[in-house]
Amino acid sequence: MNEQGEKVDLKYPLTIEGKAVNAIYVRRAKVRDILSSKLTGDNMADDVTILAKLTGINPPELEDMDMADYQAAMKVARDFLGLTPGI
Repeated sequence: MNEQGEKVDLKYPLTIEGKAVNAIYVRRAKVRDILSSKLTGDNMADDVTILAKLTGINPPELEDMDMADYQAAMKVARDFLGLTPGI
């Protein structure tokens, strides 16, 4: 992990602002990031919201992410929060 966060290499590139991206960074969470998010694994919309906050990627762009890459990124986010995987 570096100052940008933990790197998640994508198996399937994601298009962000018109550019193909092969890796994203998930930063450590702060309390303010999760105050309005439940991150329980029961509501994928909440998970996308918190992942957007931790990566700086807009939710609509995350919604186009391949599911395997999404799960890898969420694992990092959940590890930072001390939560067990829901998906």
